[in-house]
Amino acid sequence: MYELLRPEIVNQSLVALAIGLPTVAMALNHAQRIAIRERDGHRCQAPFSHKCSIKQDKYEGNVHHIIPQAWAEHQNGEPEEVRDSPERVLLICEASHQMIHPDLASAKLKFHWDKDAFSNMGKAHEKDAKRGLMYWFTRWDNLMLQVARRNTMRAKATGWEYPPHNHRNNGH
Repeated sequence: MYELLRPEIVNQSLVALAIGLPTVAMALNHAQRIAIRERDGHRCQAPFSHKCSIKQDKYEGNVHHIIPQAWAEHQNGEPEEVRDSPERVLLICEASHQMIHPDLASAKLKFHWDKDAFSNMGKAHEKDAKRGLMYWFTRWDNLMLQVARRNTMRAKATGWEYPPHNHRNNGH
């Protein structure tokens, strides 16, 4: 279940996540992440007030699992195909991602002296999920799920297709 993510898989601003983070935290394949970015127009889709950190036109962004992978697996018993469906992920900026997961910012700061900061964060999320402890702010989950569903329906109406889950081409 766990494998190390390569840096080219992860958003440029969060390359440090590639160091030891379990794949349960980011199970989308490369083609799926590209498809979500295209579906969302390379724009932050966070439906709440925040200081958006988008600085360029072709924004790579954070493809965010609205219901975190570990939670969906351990508390909801959902298979990867459900957890990684386009209706469950949304392109958001780093600033909004850190509002949802405040421990991202602290892990990023700690990484300068603790190379295990992101790995430890992932392990803590996994442990919390198994115990039924929510480790993210859930306030915006329903709004984000609505946006993801709307974006997916609109994109499919124009011929957009979501790549299959079973082909893990993570940019290798």
